[in-house]
Amino acid sequence: MLDTLLPSMAPRGRVLICGAMSSGYTAVPLRGPVNYMRIATHQPTVRGILLFHYADRLAEGAVQLGRWVKEGRLHVEESVVEGFDNAAALLPTMFTGKQPGKLRLKLGDPQ
Repeated sequence: MLDTLLPSMAPRGRVLICGAMSSGYTAVPLRGPVNYMRIATHQPTVRGILLFHYADRLAEGAVQLGRWVKEGRLHVEESVVEGFDNAAALLPTMFTGKQPGKLRLKLGDPQ
């Protein structure tokens, strides 16, 4: 993703790195950006972020994200697998990246 972003980066732009936790589960080791010199020439600010850095604002963030979903400003993708019998097969797919969005196991309809 960073390789795609860097050629379009404005001088002294800002980059936020998140979601890297899943990189520990890839079959192929990850490498750094190919166009590394673009970082030197354009001097972006790169900042990492993890959820626990903002744990005290988690409830506030959940409310705002909910608003954006209701307003249609944020689209949530999910893959739903039905039935408890499919639960064991579902677990390995969590780390493949083949399922878009949230992966859910539906056990039945609420009564």
